[in-house]
Amino acid sequence: MSTVLSPSNLALAFWAATDTGRVRKVNQDCFHIDTAINLAIVSDGVGGRKRGEVAAELACRVVREHLIRHAQERAAFISKPDALERKAVCLLMRNAVQKASAQVFEAGQDITSGEGMSCTIDVVLILNTTAFIAHVGDSRTYLLREQKVYPLTEDHTVLQEKIRRGVLTEEEAKTAKGGNILTRAVGSLP
Repeated sequence: MSTVLSPSNLALAFWAATDTGRVRKVNQDCFHIDTAINLAIVSDGVGGRKRGEVAAELACRVVREHLIRHAQERAAFISKPDALERKAVCLLMRNAVQKASAQVFEAGQDITSGEGMSCTIDVVLILNTTAFIAHVGDSRTYLLREQKVYPLTEDHTVLQEKIRRGVLTEEEAKTAKGGNILTRAVGSLP
């Protein structure tokens, strides 16, 4: 665990752990924590696809490098956290994930003989007291505040889409089949 004091004297604690789980034999989880820029990334290879661990590692690396390379957008928001600078950081986060998706797709074509590989990703970048979040798939980002947990992201799954559209209730979804079928993943499309 790493604790960092941000410029606003907000204490940030970063920690990570992975687990292979009950189904897979290979741990396809990957995470990067960069306390220098208050960045946390978690990625998980999509089950049923080859080389998910490679997809997750590549996605984490590409996103981190993109965010580090674009320090000017981060610095601009820190010095002037207005709507224009906020929009620039949101675009930076979007571009980082899209770049990762393109590279994972391309690598997947080469590594898996055209079958492809993909992963989920959650990225949290904290600038001043603002958390910027990028999310794709069914990994999740939560806020823990005063011993209460608040979900900040919504799964990109067929089941969650059915709940959102009113086709299923939350209760019905608990026993419905196909809960892990993703509607979005990093690297699934170019």
